[in-house]
Amino acid sequence: MVENIVCHDRKQMFAIVAFSLFIFLVSSPLLGQTGALSGHVIDVDTSEPVAWATVVVEGFEHARISDELGYFFLTTLPVGHYILQTLHVGYRDMRFEVSVIEDDTSHVDLKIGQRIFSAQETMVESEHLRLVSPLEEPEIVISGSKLRQNLGFTIAETIDYEPGIAQRSMGPAPSRPVLRGLGGDRLLLLEDGERTGDLSATSSDHAVAIEPMTTERIEVLRGPETMLYGSNALGGVVNVVRNYVPRERPEQLGGIFSLQGKSVNSGLSSG
Repeated sequence: MVENIVCHDRKQMFAIVAFSLFIFLVSSPLLGQTGALSGHVIDVDTSEPVAWATVVVEGFEHARISDELGYFFLTTLPVGHYILQTLHVGYRDMRFEVSVIEDDTSHVDLKIGQRIFSAQETMVESEHLRLVSPLEEPEIVISGSKLRQNLGFTIAETIDYEPGIAQRSMGPAPSRPVLRGLGGDRLLLLEDGERTGDLSATSSDHAVAIEPMTTERIEVLRGPETMLYGSNALGGVVNVVRNYVPRERPEQLGGIFSLQGKSVNSGLSSG
């Protein structure tokens, strides 16, 4: 008796499932009624294709981006009428009505117009309150009596006593500064903020074409700020200020006299 009841319940369950499936298949109007849609996004003024435009099917989670030639393709769309919306920077948002045919591919050309951006006037002002030198905030500044007391026959010899600074030398004349172990083309030498143009960076037997006797100030810049003056300024920047062309009118007569001598190599200089 129990087996008959169980068998009867299974038959009822199968019948309910089969009937529900039949009702779903009959009542679904979209089953098998799909099509595809291809399109081309075109500039209405130039007739040129518009690449990377977003095409959205309103009411559905369908969206495509046109390729580099302006084409896009939508598949498995239910048969019916749709509104396509185009989105692209620099173009107006446009809407187009299209129809999808069963088991067929519909083609549509979407011609969109450009949009001119307008904005309020923007004014940018800049003010430099303090001009230290051609270098921005040098780390070391040597001038005045400090410069005269340590003035040598070369720029490298003059700043050699500063911490972290040494000199590369093949003799008294062709010496060149070395900052934190970096010299040669890793160190940039400037005269009044401009490159000297000598060959001392490429070869150690060439002298630096800067005369220390006419120097008014020596500035040394080290650290990340040196990259502002070129990729070869990794070691640092040494700027020699001579004021060869005066920037300000002098208020009174002035001058400096210097006499130097060396006993080892019988060197003598005056300025």
